[in-house]
Amino acid sequence: MKRFLMLLLTGSLCLTMMACGGNRSSLDASAEDGVEESGSLESNEIQTEEESEEATETDSDESGQSSQQGDEEETESKEESSEAVSAGSYLDDLYEFKVSIGKISYRIPITYNVMIARGWTYEGDETVTLKPSQYTSQELIERGDVILSASFFNVGINTEEIKDALIGQLVFDRLNLLGCETEILFPGNIVYGESTKEEIVFAYGDPDRTEEADGKEQLIYEKGEYQHITFTIDQTSGQICDVEMMNFEEPENFPGGQISKDVPQEVTDYTAPETLGEDLSKPYVSIEDNLYELPAPVCAFLDNGWSIVEEGSHEAVVAKGAGTVTLEKDGTRITSDVINYADTAVYVENCFVTTVYVDLEENENGMMSIPNGICIHMPSSELETILKGVRYTETNDGRFVYYTISHRGGEENGFIIRLNQQTSQVDSIVCKRMPEQY
Repeated sequence: MKRFLMLLLTGSLCLTMMACGGNRSSLDASAEDGVEESGSLESNEIQTEEESEEATETDSDESGQSSQQGDEEETESKEESSEAVSAGSYLDDLYEFKVSIGKISYRIPITYNVMIARGWTYEGDETVTLKPSQYTSQELIERGDVILSASFFNVGINTEEIKDALIGQLVFDRLNLLGCETEILFPGNIVYGESTKEEIVFAYGDPDRTEEADGKEQLIYEKGEYQHITFTIDQTSGQICDVEMMNFEEPENFPGGQISKDVPQEVTDYTAPETLGEDLSKPYVSIEDNLYELPAPVCAFLDNGWSIVEEGSHEAVVAKGAGTVTLEKDGTRITSDVINYADTAVYVENCFVTTVYVDLEENENGMMSIPNGICIHMPSSELETILKGVRYTETNDGRFVYYTISHRGGEENGFIIRLNQQTSQVDSIVCKRMPEQY
């Protein structure tokens, strides 16, 4: 195989669904910036087992037709993506992301398994694991004299291997297709390597935007974020030399997985510290007379009398993802990011709290302590004595003095101690510990 692309790299879409359920009564998707963490991939809703069963019963009740229709639609979708069909009526819409390769038509996204079943080969490691909404860089797949670059992506809520993933991008590159005699046909009878810019514009209209570089012109047709087709025209020959098709949209009726009710091993292995100690590099906190090491399981807080506030809390979080929880106890509320260490989607109770804080302006009766005896209501004179010899940064806004003690793993990790200059007392403490991979 000709290899012009090397190494499997992974990324994430920036509007990925990292958690589900805007609150505990809703299963709407929550988006995280940052897979890479760069476009839009709305994962399907996470279903509880009960909801899944209800949906199945509903399908069966409707004269036994709904379930059958769903199966037929799924079969039809797979066949459309892989079976031989005439190119005329099938390839009629650019934004259906279809292409005919050697008289066999495909539509992306398409499952990796369907491509392999149709004779395509991938020499990379198909057991590489992808997190929800994560995608790979372009990897080479081939069938006969056709070599394409493909990106695999995970649209589900649990981690999965490439062999169980979808292909959401195909790149037709003249370097990889040098000497290829197989006909490649796009909607509107646009032929790879032959059709011109004028023929493309005649078939599809003016592109959404164009770009020029190195003697080439790109005609870019966009349906949405991470949904586009780019035709590259060689300005010397006037013909198509490269085509990129990308569609990371979740297919209809795609089975995204279910929330696991099992308690992750990381939760089982968690042990709270016995004392706060004197080491301010440790993310140890005592809040409402209970000790925690962050990140700490949500269920550890629940065991100590806290309750989850449905408003502002996700019901569940996708595998290796992040979400939000709001906890309340005796009038004190904490809203925190939570992370899921597991390879499966889990309920928020089995996620880990990354931030705890007490702010007397919000919770006048709140109590919190950290190592070295630093606590809410501590006088400024005692705080200054304790901080001698401790590395910290200090900022002053006229009303408050902020002492920031950073921990490893990120600029925001550590303690922020706020001193009220009017009362000369500590009136807020924040502790945050977010692992680097999140």
